[in-house]
Amino acid sequence: MTLKTVLKQAMNLSPRERSLLADELWRSVPHDETELALTPAQERDLRQRIAEDKAGRSRPQDWESVRDELRRQK
Repeated sequence: MTLKTVLKQAMNLSPRERSLLADELWRSVPHDETELALTPAQERDLRQRIAEDKAGRSRPQDWESVRDELRRQK
């Protein structure tokens, strides 16, 4: 079975079922730190973002706003 076949079948599921499937798939991915190691650039970016948040300089956005903005960019 190919990824394309599985995806095509998954798209026939209801939105709720697709959400549950996505969650199950994510949970099945090994989360070993060595397997998901950040690049040095990603590590610097993450540390900078954490520092900005702790200093009160971050501007968090709710998921709906981010999602809507991404959809407008398509």
